[in-house]
Amino acid sequence: KESYSKNKRYIKIINKVDEVQKNKIDKMLSKYKIKANEVYFEHSTERKYFSYHELAPIIGFMGAFSGEEKRRLGTYGIERYYDKYLKRNQIEKNGYYTNFRNLLLPSDKKNNDFLEKDGNDVQLTIDYYIQYILDDEMQKQFKKVTPKSAVGIMMDPRSGKILAMSSYPRATNIAYLNNRAIRSQYEMGSIFKPIIMAAAYEEGVINDNTRFDNPDGYIMRYGHKIRDSDSHGIGQISPQTIMRVSSNVGMSLISEKLDSLTFERYLKKFNLYDKTGIDTFGELAPRQLPYKKWDGMKKYTMSYGQGIAITPLQMISALAATVNGGIYYEPYLVDSIRSPEGVTIRKNIPNPERRVISRETSKKIREMLKDTVENGTGKNGAISGYSIGGKTGTA
Repeated sequence: KESYSKNKRYIKIINKVDEVQKNKIDKMLSKYKIKANEVYFEHSTERKYFSYHELAPIIGFMGAFSGEEKRRLGTYGIERYYDKYLKRNQIEKNGYYTNFRNLLLPSDKKNNDFLEKDGNDVQLTIDYYIQYILDDEMQKQFKKVTPKSAVGIMMDPRSGKILAMSSYPRATNIAYLNNRAIRSQYEMGSIFKPIIMAAAYEEGVINDNTRFDNPDGYIMRYGHKIRDSDSHGIGQISPQTIMRVSSNVGMSLISEKLDSLTFERYLKKFNLYDKTGIDTFGELAPRQLPYKKWDGMKKYTMSYGQGIAITPLQMISALAATVNGGIYYEPYLVDSIRSPEGVTIRKNIPNPERRVISRETSKKIREMLKDTVENGTGKNGAISGYSIGGKTGTA
């Protein structure tokens, strides 16, 4: 009555009517001979998700309703990238046939029937147990240290397969979901050092016997002071020491042995000038300055992870190439796609895009990162009984 008095053209009575309810309402409409234009249904589709809270930034969401397709379209994340596989299909049936000899049966129906077929099932590469643990720990730390944002990724470095991916804060409104692993670009800090160290070893401009002089804990270049955060790198330092104590001065001296063209070439080989190509929608394209436009300080600051902004996914994909034997793998989130009948219609396999460094150089970086955890800045990452390598950094 209230809507009628306000001259509203229609009023929504019930939301999300299931098939059982619809059948009951249809019987009522038929019983009281209510016309279709007096009470009508608006068709919509929804997806059913497994543990949406932990996976929301990866899965994404559906958005605007398409009048042409009569459904909501995938707008972000996996929903958008694999929309054509996920959508339901309508199959036109021209008539009724017998199983025997496929004979057409007479029917008083003049219009063709349309059979609804569910969309396909997308199987993620995510290991749910790892994802749950990562997400839980991320949430605890986010509440504890209250950063602006936080990202965690776990990847199999031998394939590019993403095992877990989490980011905070989480949007309260689904339409504002943001997967920071593929959309946040920032200076990574010292976790970038293995990239430049690998390039220097691969080019042969340094080796295990190379020594650098760092008597004061800082150097002056182009009127700027480059310094270390502590005194552990003072004196004559080797590449192993530079990595173990995370010396900015040492990395800057290494960068001087690489000309700008070669430096940039390795940044490109580690895929830091392009998107990773991960199979989801929303990855941010990097915007790097070509080497001809670099100022004098650019190469120095990049050697220790400043002056170059990349996404966390770019970083982990590049780091994987330094330790997996030297191969850059394209990261991926979907393992396979199956039809409603359970038939695999698409299978994603590891894509080794290129060799970035040699096996020997990769082994050297692994040894350095292991030493960093056992004897250097990464001691908090050590776990008794496990061989762990890692690199600390301040973003």
